[in-house]
Amino acid sequence: MYQTQRGVRLSNLGPGNYSVRVRATSLAGNGSWTHALDLYVAERYENMLYAMIFVPIVIILLVCLLVPMLVVLSRKRSSDRLGNGVLYASVNPEYFSAAEMYVPDEWEVAREKIALSRELGQGSFGMVYEGLAKGVVKDEPETHVAIKTVNESASMRERIEFLNEASVMKEFNCHHVVRTHSQMATRAQQDAVVRFS
Repeated sequence: MYQTQRGVRLSNLGPGNYSVRVRATSLAGNGSWTHALDLYVAERYENMLYAMIFVPIVIILLVCLLVPMLVVLSRKRSSDRLGNGVLYASVNPEYFSAAEMYVPDEWEVAREKIALSRELGQGSFGMVYEGLAKGVVKDEPETHVAIKTVNESASMRERIEFLNEASVMKEFNCHHVVRTHSQMATRAQQDAVVRFS
């Protein structure tokens, strides 16, 4: 084997530092040792190649599994906190449901009885207009009024808060509080009509 390979191949050496010394052996006995030769056996690239391929794949798979799980948990937590996303307000939630808060009653007035004359400014829910109401106040053919409106882009929560405010204002009958005379509410638009001086 030595003659065919012109040396000896050492196999199954793990990575690391080695020192090699050689001596001759014959029928006459052992010869003296040569000077030590230091060798370094590097890590096998096959193992590193497997690690370089499989470790990133495993990391990517873990991320692909964890991210959707975190998104689902986050959405579930936020939906649990918000419920269905609609917040209802009421005068006293112990007595009646805010979802059934507005029921058309004698306060309802037809839009044809209200004539808008000019804009007064922006209110907390929408634009406020000056106008005339016909036959809204008893014994007065026309009444100078302000009409509070809700923005067209208002959310369901804002519309319900507006109707809640109108319902609360209907209950006041005091000389130093602005008196609500009527309200107009349709599926598309809600307005509150108050005396304007």
